[in-house]
Amino acid sequence: MTAAFEPYIDYTFEWRQPVKHSVFVSGSYDSWVTRTPLSRVERDGASVFEVRKRLPARDFQYKFIVDDTWLVDDTKPLATDADGNQNNVLYGGFILGATVARELHRRIFVCAERAPCNDATNEETK
Repeated sequence: MTAAFEPYIDYTFEWRQPVKHSVFVSGSYDSWVTRTPLSRVERDGASVFEVRKRLPARDFQYKFIVDDTWLVDDTKPLATDADGNQNNVLYGGFILGATVARELHRRIFVCAERAPCNDATNEETK
């Protein structure tokens, strides 16, 4: 029996607000089990904390742990879970769809610049 295909996305979690010591992210993508550390990077003269994770292309809730305090990023989508906790939301299906659309647009644009698009067709007509 063949395993079911599940699409994945590569998503970068970012924290741009002040931090004294550390930033982690945790989420429903693994039932809130792990706390993944974010690394400090300098971008345009400012410190940003980030980590890139490969996740199934589904919707997840997540939260940042900044200096041992659980926080949301108010600049990202928010949702309230069944327990009344406010979390950020990652719409993985939407991100996957946008990525696929961007790639299709890129391929159509590149294809339209060449005439004809399919090189194999050129060989057959010679």
